[in-house]
Amino acid sequence: LQQPPNRKGKYSSLKILLPHIPHGRTTIGDEFVCSLLSSIGNTQLSCANSIAELWGKLLYKFKCEIFGVADGDGMYPDNNISTDRKKKRTKQITALKGLTSENTRNDPASADCADSTKNEQWKSKWREWTTIWSQPLIQSILHSSSEKSRNQIAHLCLPLIPTIVVNNNRAEGVEAILCLFDELPDSEASGYVGQTRALNRLWIRLEIVEIAFAKLKSFARDPRVKKRVSELLSKTELEQACTHENSDIRLAAFSVLHLMTPLYEDENTGTSKLLELECELWQRNLPSAIKICTSDRGNKEYAVRLLRCLMGFVNRLAAGSSSQKFVCDFLVQDLVLRQCLYPGTVSAKESFALPLLRHLLRACENSSKMGLIQQRLVVCGILETLLLTTLYSMWDKTRLDSHDIIRDLVLLARRNDLTLPSIITDGESRARI
Repeated sequence: LQQPPNRKGKYSSLKILLPHIPHGRTTIGDEFVCSLLSSIGNTQLSCANSIAELWGKLLYKFKCEIFGVADGDGMYPDNNISTDRKKKRTKQITALKGLTSENTRNDPASADCADSTKNEQWKSKWREWTTIWSQPLIQSILHSSSEKSRNQIAHLCLPLIPTIVVNNNRAEGVEAILCLFDELPDSEASGYVGQTRALNRLWIRLEIVEIAFAKLKSFARDPRVKKRVSELLSKTELEQACTHENSDIRLAAFSVLHLMTPLYEDENTGTSKLLELECELWQRNLPSAIKICTSDRGNKEYAVRLLRCLMGFVNRLAAGSSSQKFVCDFLVQDLVLRQCLYPGTVSAKESFALPLLRHLLRACENSSKMGLIQQRLVVCGILETLLLTTLYSMWDKTRLDSHDIIRDLVLLARRNDLTLPSIITDGESRARI
């Protein structure tokens, strides 16, 4: 414990010793767990992953001690746990449930009283455990000195929270996520000032939602989730986040778009209707999202991550009837041709539009339901004209992408017996460009 934070062996040694410390919480202390968060957010240290892993192990051990569970009983997933131990633990849980059911049938009144007492005891222990990590974690993210430090703490620590409890009880995983939501301060709270903290607060709400849906399959089915999340992040706030000036917030908002849309609608809303609503959100917010330009390095990473979110939606939309209208009329005609590949456009827009076309062509090849979209892309003379124009761009990447897309269009036309526009097949037409 007295070794300096930059010693990676300090955290590896503690992980080895943890199972052999009988009273870990008393020996180590809650303050040390909180101090680990500042070390995780220190971008100068090269052992953030090891520190985060130790942080998760400590929370797991403290939870075992508070709830009176033997260390290693399957509460924290571990690849080293043998299959026999897992089966044995499952049999123990099943036997315990059967014993509880038998007692309930014999004496319902005493069973209700026992359940009430047990529930109160659980709530008390749960609050004691969450007090150790929930508020320090949220405060560490909100008060981070830089975006890199904030991202490092969130991406290493937040996914560990549902992992610690999910093997024992999936309901506890949802409870842990809701506990994080409760720790987020209101923007109007006393003393809560500063643009950086406001940005961090909006960003962390989006990140927690994404992690919760990714880690907990039962998260969306919990009746408390729809009300709590929709209150915490309204539809208007989500749309504002999609067009926010901060690129991290925009990407986080587009990443949870398909997760949040069902929460704003009635439970009986069909899949096709939800896709239409999500389609409207993309059409309203995507044009603004691609207009914001930063440094060249930032543009590339931003375009890649935004394209990943967009193509995920296109793949889900492929089976629907509105896919042709969204892809051809909005993405190609409006976004690519009118707003990105016009003569004299900036390289940032080209770096988004050309990879988008390439991804759309690949999606058409992999899905038989996008055949009409493929035909419209091949026979679109305006598209081919602009692609030929970009072959004269001063940027090597733009010329290379344009050449690859034109080649793919020619191959698609030959493979499907489609007629290419004259701008491609006629030499005189190409010479007049």
